[in-house]
Amino acid sequence: MISQRNIHVKLLLSPQKWYESNIQISFSPTYENVLAIPVSSITEDNKVFIKTKRGYVERKIKTGLQNDTRAQVISGLSQNDEVVVESTLVPKKTQARFPFRFFIR
Repeated sequence: MISQRNIHVKLLLSPQKWYESNIQISFSPTYENVLAIPVSSITEDNKVFIKTKRGYVERKIKTGLQNDTRAQVISGLSQNDEVVVESTLVPKKTQARFPFRFFIR
């Protein structure tokens, strides 16, 4: 559960200049032993790329809490999966190459 507090602050920036403002601070609970990955590794449709022996595979995940840099993974990954940190850097699939004789008639 996230709790919020409103605080009124006064700042003295120079001998005759005071600034006042109201700020709102949100506190969220701390979670331990969760699987979290960089937000940059998640595609727009909540998928990540996993490195396997045969290359890279795309996998759908379900995320939970997240901040600017990390996202909690609720399902779709295990602790030993190797996740590509920046999904845009995954090598594109190579196009099939045909033997030269395929084109000769």
